[in-house]
Amino acid sequence: MAETKASLYERLGGAAAIEAAVDIFYKKVLDDTTLSPFFEGIPMDKQRSKQVKFLTYAFGGDTKYNGRTLAAAHKNLIINKGLNLSHFDSVAGHLVATLKELSVPQELIDECVVVVLSVKDVFDPSKYDIPAAATASAKAPAAAVAPSHPEHMPVRDQDLNL
Repeated sequence: MAETKASLYERLGGAAAIEAAVDIFYKKVLDDTTLSPFFEGIPMDKQRSKQVKFLTYAFGGDTKYNGRTLAAAHKNLIINKGLNLSHFDSVAGHLVATLKELSVPQELIDECVVVVLSVKDVFDPSKYDIPAAATASAKAPAAAVAPSHPEHMPVRDQDLNL
């Protein structure tokens, strides 16, 4: 009988590890002056809970995710507040720093990065119908890596199989 490989979620340490990572991660994000304005007025306890559920799903800890898609959750921020690929890169960097702070082995960090990069294209403002005035005020990086996302990631509404 073939042995099944534990999910990334399990290899990271399960619920306790994801919860600890989300707490450290949001401290870093909120301390970042380029990211903190996106969280003004957001109830952070609720936000942390959503992030724990999303990462649990994204890293294979649950087979169902009932939250909004990444595109739906971030569309307003992209169109109206200038959220873009440089912000995505900063958030991803804070996640990597968090995992390193928690002494997660590099091979698991690399697996997390693959999952994170698989949804980078969602944060590309050129994918949205943004009025010219809004586009002029947003600073988008010159080039973007946009690998295809894994089949299990709910990136856009049509990706959910509810």
